[in-house]
Amino acid sequence: MERLRSSGLHPAAVVVNRAAGAAPGLDAERAAAAAERLRSGPGAGEAELAAARVLDLHVELVERVERERGLVDALVAGSPATATAVVPALDGDVADLGALRTVGGALAAG
Repeated sequence: MERLRSSGLHPAAVVVNRAAGAAPGLDAERAAAAAERLRSGPGAGEAELAAARVLDLHVELVERVERERGLVDALVAGSPATATAVVPALDGDVADLGALRTVGGALAAG
């Protein structure tokens, strides 16, 4: 933002494209603790180890979401009036009207 402002440009909005998202309700700390309990619990079999791996992936995703949020917050920190819209990462490219509607909906929700 500073580089834009130093060039005489003052953005009214920031669009964050392909943002990561994680399922709500389970933070990284609790997911990591649950994964460790599954791995180290008595009788930890294949199912428990597989569940622990899924929880590990969730931890990585939550941490990525938090990192991205921190970067966006830092970017717009000096411009509290700057609108921010977040477009989530989609399963594929935006190559049809359905995907374009999804992007449009995210921008409209802003």
